[in-house]
Amino acid sequence: MNIVEKVKRSLWFLTQFLQDGWRYFRHCSISPFADRERSLYYKMIIETHSLEKGLSVGRTRPGFGRQKIRYILDALRRYDLAYSELPAQMALGTLETYVEFHKQVGFSDPLVGEVERFVQGYRDKVHSQGGLRHFAEGMTLGREKKGSDFLTSRFSSRIFDPSPLSNEEVATVVSVAQTAPSQCNRQATRAYFFRDKDKIRELLALQAGAGGFSDDVSNLFVIASELPAWGGAQQRNQPYIDGALFCMNLLLACHAHELVSCPLNLAITHKTEDKIKAAGGIGKGEVLIMMIAVGRMPANTALKAARSPRRSVSEILTIQG
Repeated sequence: MNIVEKVKRSLWFLTQFLQDGWRYFRHCSISPFADRERSLYYKMIIETHSLEKGLSVGRTRPGFGRQKIRYILDALRRYDLAYSELPAQMALGTLETYVEFHKQVGFSDPLVGEVERFVQGYRDKVHSQGGLRHFAEGMTLGREKKGSDFLTSRFSSRIFDPSPLSNEEVATVVSVAQTAPSQCNRQATRAYFFRDKDKIRELLALQAGAGGFSDDVSNLFVIASELPAWGGAQQRNQPYIDGALFCMNLLLACHAHELVSCPLNLAITHKTEDKIKAAGGIGKGEVLIMMIAVGRMPANTALKAARSPRRSVSEILTIQG
């Protein structure tokens, strides 16, 4: 390859990544050019789900989420239900669960009273969908389910038995995850598994999204993808696509083998990614995809999980032709 061709390829890389940056800036939720109603729609779902997660951990802290509560109440007053009722339905159900939880634990607070009054006045506008899902003690997960029942029965659990998984259990679910599609069969995804509690705490502290249950995690995957498998600017996003397919398969493999799991996003800066790689012994030529907390179901415990209602198919499906 001559010098002119090398320069042209380098400029091509630069223009593709610059276009990525401009498109993201132009349309992301904090952009001054963003659709305000669409941004509010997603922001309400995100903040409400944070409350759902706080309610779904093993040891929910009374009075948590005050700032998020304030935001949700204000957003509900401003939000146009004609755009979509889902964020309001999800928020209403979660706020109802929030009030119920504090009544059960006997925690009295002016904010809880304010939430209860708001909920009572909002129930005539939409029906509730959010909050928690409760599962019977001793339930089975996915082993006995088939087809779509198996797929729709998977949920994210933030409650785990403290016992470590065996090497055989870990290898089994990873082997199943390997059946995920991979572009040109590259199979560039790497799975790093941790059982050491101190190391898990260090990694989750860097992930910064599992604060309410990180002490309950005794088994943790960090999933990464090797960059040398890819070439050219046109393949810049493929490590994440391949890695995400592997992660979904790993979650389903855990479900099939009666293990509960919870995917943990890695929406982080390069600096934090480098710290996670250093802490986990992960190669510099790899990109991080996500963490997955996993474990057995705790004995003699009825599980609970965020309800996380799904959008109507009519909102996401466009049929052309």
